[in-house]
Amino acid sequence: MERNKITAGNKQWTGNDLAAYFVWPIQGSPIASVGVISGSGINGMKAANANQYFAGASGFPDFMIFNLDMLQTGALGVKFAGFFDNNWKIDNVNIVENNGKF
Repeated sequence: MERNKITAGNKQWTGNDLAAYFVWPIQGSPIASVGVISGSGINGMKAANANQYFAGASGFPDFMIFNLDMLQTGALGVKFAGFFDNNWKIDNVNIVENNGKF
C-alpha cells in the first residue's frame, strides 16, 4: 500500500479511490496475525470504512482489493480477492480477479 497505488504479487492498481483488507502473520509468532484496513487516498479510506469487518461471520477472504465504486456496484468494484497459500504467497488457484466479467 502506498499513496495512489496498491501492489499485490505482480499486480498493481493506481488511483486514490482504492482500498484493501488483508491479514498477515506477525513476525516471530507461530499463531498471531494482524488485520490491515487501508486506502490509497482519502476516497480509498472512505471505501474501506464502509464495512462491517469486525462483525462476526463477515466472510472476508485473506485479501481483498477494491475501489470506491464497490459501494454502489457491489462485486464490480472488487479488483482482486482470495486466500494465501500455506506459505503466505498469492497463487493462481485461490484468487478471483475482476476482468469486467462479474
